[in-house]
Amino acid sequence: MKKLELTLYKDFYPIDELRNFIASLCRRLGFDRNDVYRVKAAVDEAVTNVIRHSYKNKKGSIRIRLDSDDTKITIHMKDSGKPFRLKKAKRKTPDEIIEAKEEGGLGLSMIERLMDEVKYNRRKKYNELVMVKYHERKHRT
Repeated sequence: MKKLELTLYKDFYPIDELRNFIASLCRRLGFDRNDVYRVKAAVDEAVTNVIRHSYKNKKGSIRIRLDSDDTKITIHMKDSGKPFRLKKAKRKTPDEIIEAKEEGGLGLSMIERLMDEVKYNRRKKYNELVMVKYHERKHRT
């Protein structure tokens, strides 16, 4: 299993570089173009949610660990911002958001649709999000 850990600090979040790195890793693992996009979009949305909601656009850090093997990529994200209440989170459809004329609101629903597994835990003073995407051609159940 390959592992990589990186930390995005304070008010410097190199989102484009992170997206490009994840895309490169997914391509090397043999993911098809659509799954590369799904993983990039999920990570982008998760980081954006931490910046906007957990830190409320204030300075903070996000630790990201990527684990990969022949069957999947697992992304662990950890931040020390405001706790997220998963059970209270309302999952809205795109139509509901358009009807309410809201901006945003698809984050969690989108991440859950893009990835194969999504888990959230509050551990002591940290939020931890774990997202898994299986390599479809190598993972058969």
